[in-house]
Amino acid sequence: MTTLDTSFGAPSGALSVPCEIRSPETALEAVARRDQRSRRFAAQAGIWRVTSLPRVAYCCRFLHGGTDFAYVALSAEQRGSWMGLQTCGSVWSCPVCSPKVRQARAVQIERLGVMHLEAGGGLEFATFTMSHKRSDSLADTLDTVLNGWRAVQRNRAVVRAFARLGVVGFVRACEITRGRNGWHPHLHNLLFTVRPLTSDERDQLQAVLYSAWRSYVLKRGFSEPSEARGVLLREVNLSRGCDGLAAYLTKVQDTYDQSSTIAREMARGDLKQGRKTSRTPFEVAASAADGVAVDVALWHEYEGATKGRRAIYVSSSLTALYGVEDQADDVLAAADDGVAVAALDASEYRLVVLYKARARLLDLAERGGTEAVYEGLHALSRRHDWEAAKAARKGARHRGAT
Repeated sequence: MTTLDTSFGAPSGALSVPCEIRSPETALEAVARRDQRSRRFAAQAGIWRVTSLPRVAYCCRFLHGGTDFAYVALSAEQRGSWMGLQTCGSVWSCPVCSPKVRQARAVQIERLGVMHLEAGGGLEFATFTMSHKRSDSLADTLDTVLNGWRAVQRNRAVVRAFARLGVVGFVRACEITRGRNGWHPHLHNLLFTVRPLTSDERDQLQAVLYSAWRSYVLKRGFSEPSEARGVLLREVNLSRGCDGLAAYLTKVQDTYDQSSTIAREMARGDLKQGRKTSRTPFEVAASAADGVAVDVALWHEYEGATKGRRAIYVSSSLTALYGVEDQADDVLAAADDGVAVAALDASEYRLVVLYKARARLLDLAERGGTEAVYEGLHALSRRHDWEAAKAARKGARHRGAT
């Protein structure tokens, strides 16, 4: 067991950090993954039509500035991706960039958590929610939630409690849903302590956090947060060293899929679906893309309120403590994953977008490599030429008739 250095230096002793190892996909898993990828591209194409954000409207739609080609790439696991395209890096508004960024964050959170627990530290999973009405704007409620956590950290009683209990850092993740009572922003926070807390200490910390949270929410003019659910604090356990990794990663709350993990709960909000009485933002976007006017307005409100906000934040004390690099969202979204197996110029890629074939060409690359990609591209070109000729003949007949 390594010893945690509470002076924020690197922990002494060697730490074994588990690496993510993907087992080979089954045929059914490959089909499911490709179907999910196709749905993400389709969702992005829908958002292109309704977004109020230029970067989101251009994301994956055009080649990156200064680049002559779009590339189809394959990873070591033979999973296809596109390279050389403009990316927006929006965790909030882009169904293609969001999963890429969130997955990178989930890996980062998992790595930090495992290193911290191996070093003898403790982890506490906290949720912060507030009451709201349907008439409350998302800009107001989101601002209250995010600034509320900052206010909680500056609260004198919380500062003393953090010092006494050894809270050395945190990861803050914000999620938003839309339900009967309007927009519902809420926080999932992972608190890192120098040692596991006792049950009494956890209860004391929850009480202090709730008092500070309640005070700020009331100050902003909102109703009193629920004493039962306004702030919830629960322990994350790793009882058998690295062999107990599954116990640590199994998520604490049971609101969503039981197979979820703490890291996924913190970072992969894009994998969640709304409950019967609520929708995720991407579900609102899908309805907006179908032409539902009220949801177009909701989507624009959501984009405006979240623009410039960080969905997932890792405190600098943690990255300094464990030497884990913290890259910006747009850098993570633009990162290449794989080796190029085919190159398309701008006009060829425009055909791919026109015929909604982005997912199709990646599927072909995974199944047949370079040759299959170019065969698929040639099929698109022939289709375009045929449609152009058909349109020309129709135009000639029309002009002859007049």
